[in-house]
Amino acid sequence: MTSPAVSQIGKEWPVDGRMVGIVVDPDDAGALAEIAAIRTALRGKGTLPLIIASRGGMLADGLPVQRTFDTARSVEFDALIVLSAPSRAATAPFDARDLADPSSPLDPRVRLLVEECFRHSKPIVGWGAGADLLRSFRLEQVPGVVAATSADQVTEEVLAMLAKHRVWEREEGSTA
Repeated sequence: MTSPAVSQIGKEWPVDGRMVGIVVDPDDAGALAEIAAIRTALRGKGTLPLIIASRGGMLADGLPVQRTFDTARSVEFDALIVLSAPSRAATAPFDARDLADPSSPLDPRVRLLVEECFRHSKPIVGWGAGADLLRSFRLEQVPGVVAATSADQVTEEVLAMLAKHRVWEREEGSTA
């Protein structure tokens, strides 16, 4: 039984201060062209977008990488945007979970990050190669996972889902 006094289900809150991870491949010029616009739109609404890439430093457009695939964990983010499908880096550690598909070109750390965000009922939005990646995980029909068609839709979807805190429809027994 849920208590309306303490339940988060069915309510909305301001998105100020929410952290949004943005997965990019530093070598994907198409994704890099849109990061600044998405980042600016999210910051304008009070969220804190953090760029996540395979290596630290600066992206080609001068934006800083704030987390690497080795340092980013889903507990830090309130939502995840996937703009690229980063390939397996030479530095990607061996991970037993990756044995299910050792031929996959995807960096296993990205798959882990997406899977964790999904299990934690966090909004996930993909665009471009990122949307294709989410479809390859068979998530296109799942609540709270959106394959966006434009940079504007990316920010609109993330902000709308962030206001609800989590994607409660994924939780068994929720009345969302």
